[in-house]
Amino acid sequence: MTLEERRAELVRKVWDFVVPEQKSGTYFFGMWIPEKISGSFGLEIGRKDLDRVDLGNPETCLLCFAKIHRSLSRNWRRLQPELATIVFRSIEDLDLWEGFDRNRIQLSDARRDVTKVRFDISDVIFAHKKSAFHKEIEALSVDVERMLIQTNADNQEQRVIEATLRHVELRAQVDLAVITVQSVQRRTEVIERIALRTRLEAEKQFVFLRDLFKNSMWWTTPDGKTYLGADEVPPGYSHEITRKVNDRLRGFEEGLEKFLVTLKDEIPPRELVDECAELLRSSTMPVQNNTTNIQISNSQVGLINTGTMKDVHSIDASITTLKSHGDIEVGDAFKRITEEVVKDSVLSETEKAELLSNVKYLSDAASKKEEPRNQSVIKSVLKSVSDGLSVAGPAVKALVPLIPLILKYFGL
Repeated sequence: MTLEERRAELVRKVWDFVVPEQKSGTYFFGMWIPEKISGSFGLEIGRKDLDRVDLGNPETCLLCFAKIHRSLSRNWRRLQPELATIVFRSIEDLDLWEGFDRNRIQLSDARRDVTKVRFDISDVIFAHKKSAFHKEIEALSVDVERMLIQTNADNQEQRVIEATLRHVELRAQVDLAVITVQSVQRRTEVIERIALRTRLEAEKQFVFLRDLFKNSMWWTTPDGKTYLGADEVPPGYSHEITRKVNDRLRGFEEGLEKFLVTLKDEIPPRELVDECAELLRSSTMPVQNNTTNIQISNSQVGLINTGTMKDVHSIDASITTLKSHGDIEVGDAFKRITEEVVKDSVLSETEKAELLSNVKYLSDAASKKEEPRNQSVIKSVLKSVSDGLSVAGPAVKALVPLIPLILKYFGL
């Protein structure tokens, strides 16, 4: 691929993520689409509109790429994890690092963890649970189709609020069950993403409750006329009606905030975890080059010989075992060393192969706690790894301080 073709590919990948199928205001895409391009589509723009942009034209391609380049450089830390991961891997795969600041454009372990979570599986399970919610609501004398509480009593309203709040909390519990099965750490970024998904569901249910309550209340205007339902009330009273209904829904909002405060420590029900595990087993897990913990771009895989790649897979499996035992820190040390060695441009392929072979030996020994270890051999191999890191590029050299951590883990 030419440079222009690679730039066009990056532009398409970003646009495919940030621009939805349905049309939205061009203002929302100011970070990603040059005004010269978006202005030609009017006030709204959708993905199909952008498909018509001729990125094969060098001038157009450069204009669009430059816009995205500036936005990424300025706003990298504010990008949502999925977009950051797509962009990072695309820059790697398309070899477009020239002009980007590698110290700024990088992926933290926390962001990678967010992208590992199978939210798609969570959405499937939650969708199945919605039918049970509707049945519970209907059992509370609610006519969902007509948006009417047939028994208009305060305690009945409260029961409807409580049922709806439990349904919103279930949104988070399903996500937590999925990360439990996947053994994804409850890092701040992961919990924040689950909290955001919970709030989005709460917003939908708040609208449902607000409309339900509006249609279930008798409204008396100052002239003594009484109306039932928002559609019957004169337009001049709509603001007052909304205010009164929102006051009655404060319990819903307060309950949500109370739940979100303790979200990090919430334990999903065992049956929900089992349900997620079953669905995950029957689904093909999306992994990068068949590794769960270690992230390697496709372009890098093409440069690694088969034997070395097998070592990477073995290290990855050992990291999974270490994490399952709670040895997160040493597992992350092996992960960081492996990823940076693979990416290093200073080491020869022979040096990389030898270094990763030694890392494989150490990670395998670390994951087998119950088996006796030859401490002198462990110490010798660790010395070789330390020496290998010291002659590599800056990013790999920076990992030398991890050696004492591994030494401590082995009791040396």
